[in-house]
Amino acid sequence: MAEFIASLDVGTSNVRCFIYDQGGIQIYSSNAPVIVLCPEPGGSEIDPETLWSSIMKVVSDAVTWSKNKNIRLKGLGISMQRNTGTFWRADNFKLLSNFITWQDVRSQSIVEEKNNSIRYVCFHSA
Repeated sequence: MAEFIASLDVGTSNVRCFIYDQGGIQIYSSNAPVIVLCPEPGGSEIDPETLWSSIMKVVSDAVTWSKNKNIRLKGLGISMQRNTGTFWRADNFKLLSNFITWQDVRSQSIVEEKNNSIRYVCFHSA
């Protein structure tokens, strides 16, 4: 049975799963959209359950395809969204919010205020 590698790319607008052969040639791909929510001006969020469904779809599609082709997936590489985060409860790990993406600018005025503060300027000029 041939052994190949899968890769999962979780982006802000799309989730993709690829399978590569031993020579690094892509032999399969699957994708699913990611829905970005804009709850208010400057906001950019992703529902965690919807994202998880997209991830599970593309991985499941890739596994099914590989089984049908008698291909063994030897490993999985994962690339995730940059600077996307959320909050959860420490006692039960339940999510408290949607994922807040790197495109969200609702806190921009706070960041600018801190970056222009005398403490920040002195610290970074030394």
